[in-house]
Amino acid sequence: MEQAKSLAKALIKNSNNPQFAWLLFKRTLISNNTNSDFSSLQHSLPLILPTLVRAQMFSEIDTLHHHLLRSPTPPHNNVLYSVVKTLAKAGHIHKAMSHFQSLRTHFPASPPSIILYNLLILTSLKENCPNFVSWLYKDLIFSKVKLQTYTLNLLISGLCDSGRLEDARHLFDRMRDKGCEPNEYTFGILARGYCRCGLAFKGLELLDSMKRIGLLPNIVIYNTLIASFCKEGNNDEAERLVERMKEDGLAPNVVTFNTRISALSKAGKIFEASRIFRDMQMDEELGLPRPNVVTHNLMLDGFCREGMLEEANTLVQSMRRDAIFSCVESYNIWLLGLVRNGKILEAQTVLKEMVDEGVGPNIYSYNILINGLCKHDMVADAREVVSLMISGGVSPDVATYSTLLQGYCKKRKRVEVSKVLNEMIMSGCSPNTYTCNVLLHNLWREGKIEEAERLMQKMNERGDGLDTVSCNIVIDGLCRTGKVDRAVEIVNEMWTHGSAALGNLGNLYIGLVDGNRKRCLPDLITYSTIINGLCRDGRLDEAKKKFIEMLGRKLYPDSTIYMIFFYITCVRGGRYHLRFRF
Repeated sequence: MEQAKSLAKALIKNSNNPQFAWLLFKRTLISNNTNSDFSSLQHSLPLILPTLVRAQMFSEIDTLHHHLLRSPTPPHNNVLYSVVKTLAKAGHIHKAMSHFQSLRTHFPASPPSIILYNLLILTSLKENCPNFVSWLYKDLIFSKVKLQTYTLNLLISGLCDSGRLEDARHLFDRMRDKGCEPNEYTFGILARGYCRCGLAFKGLELLDSMKRIGLLPNIVIYNTLIASFCKEGNNDEAERLVERMKEDGLAPNVVTFNTRISALSKAGKIFEASRIFRDMQMDEELGLPRPNVVTHNLMLDGFCREGMLEEANTLVQSMRRDAIFSCVESYNIWLLGLVRNGKILEAQTVLKEMVDEGVGPNIYSYNILINGLCKHDMVADAREVVSLMISGGVSPDVATYSTLLQGYCKKRKRVEVSKVLNEMIMSGCSPNTYTCNVLLHNLWREGKIEEAERLMQKMNERGDGLDTVSCNIVIDGLCRTGKVDRAVEIVNEMWTHGSAALGNLGNLYIGLVDGNRKRCLPDLITYSTIINGLCRDGRLDEAKKKFIEMLGRKLYPDSTIYMIFFYITCVRGGRYHLRFRF
């Protein structure tokens, strides 16, 4: 016992010196060839393990694991699985599962408690490792460890998050067969799963199921369903749910109202959102919750989206009077609103105000203004903002540099483009696909096709990946240079080969490989570009076929495509007018 106390004191004292702490532990316990003092081991493991995990001394942890396996008398389960527990709590799920599977192989008749299984399942879900979850569930069934409702809630949550709703519902329906009763959290998890997949009415059915087994829906479930109906644009059903909520004795809280305001604002129904906001401010006798900062921010964003800057400014002044216009999120919404509505000078004033009042602008604040300045051809001013952000201790990111590059490319300032690229690389900020697309668009616009092809090859080699935007840039470039046939081929090949369709542009075979072609498919811009190219080339019948093909692919035309056909039929000559019929 004295040995255990002495070792514990030494480990605590040297917790900031992991190498020395490990040496002490190893000499005292592991190096002893006789049967180790498991009392000392039990007391010292909770001290040495966090130290080793923090220092990421995984080889030493492996040594400790093997020592436990070789022990003549296997230690108690709590000691045996302590390495797994510590690794899982620290988020090292791959290491934890490696040790766990090793222990289960060596001691198949000694499973741990359900608590450890729950921890491993939870960590696997957090770290997006569904294969581990499946393995753990199978091991649970094999070892006949008694399941808890919490265990099944975790499994149902994992299935919902991975889009396997049918499997989640099947497990939910079999809970009682497994000796577990669903609780309000079970129903909440399943309701959230349905709502995320746009099946709010399926989630709504769960409310009746809850009542049948004597459970009352809580405010979280109601808010989840209300948010989903609002997101789908079904505000009438959302309102009915609010009334049903009241009938169940639940008072809608500020989250409920914020959800409704957010949905109405995004749907462009700003006046309805404003009415709810005013009710929250004034109708205290109705027991409505007072609007919080989130409510104000939602309304501010809604006004800005609709171009109602006068109302937005009035709200900002009101927030200032109430001392709630003080967080960077509120300032960023106002900044973005001003920039979107072309009020660049006012946005510059707001950013200066943030600095002066000690509300530290973040990278998003600076990028909003830089983007606005570049779009208004004020790239020199954008450069000054970059200098300001650096002096304020905020480092430019890939979005900052990409925006500057786009601004200089638009003005055809090649020297400045090179400078920004060099700065970007020197600062350790790697260009992403968006950055490369900016450069790709510029090269095609300047007719530097071979340089564009070399850039695409580098993008592919670096693993950045060409995306649909990259393909659209190339298709547009080909159409503009009279290579419409090759552009048509690329559109056709994108459906099966993704960005690899760009592999041979006629000048240089660049052998592109697309391992993610499901996300690099033609979109509305692809079709509007190729239809425009065909129409300009006088190939109206082929353009019509592409239009029909687009509809068959569940892509629906916007005003741009109709304007292309309108232009070609009405402006370029009446001879097409009679030929074009749908």
